[in-house]
Amino acid sequence: TTVTVGDTVTFSCETRGDPMPRVHWQKENGDLPTGRYEVNSDNTIKIHYTTPSDTGRYTCLAENAVGSAAASVSLIVRDALDTGQGDRQKDIHRELLDVRIYLDNVTALPSSSHVYLHWKVILSSQYIEGFHVFFRSLLPPSVDWMG
Repeated sequence: TTVTVGDTVTFSCETRGDPMPRVHWQKENGDLPTGRYEVNSDNTIKIHYTTPSDTGRYTCLAENAVGSAAASVSLIVRDALDTGQGDRQKDIHRELLDVRIYLDNVTALPSSSHVYLHWKVILSSQYIEGFHVFFRSLLPPSVDWMG
């Protein structure tokens, strides 16, 4: 089964037996994707928001007192359709990780209740054309500044 990054994939596992077998899913050479999968009462597994690291072999294991049986399926998770921009996307992500934003200067005027913040952005990216800085003050609005 081949899906695209971000898709939801569903694998079913039909079991019968007497006594009714216990069923669990496992991923070969790895763990099931934490927080992104669910196993329904009919033993169907759904993996949400697939990523390339979800690629691999998944096995449904059914066991009871009489014996066990297993069935496996392979999953391949591909990036969105490659339009020749794959390397460019990687470059953009790499450059975004290299952007650094520093609080360079804070100016508070005694005659005003305003505070001016000066941010220093260090980037050397050909892809970034602008930026926004969002911040939240950890001080309550009623703080009195003493000088």
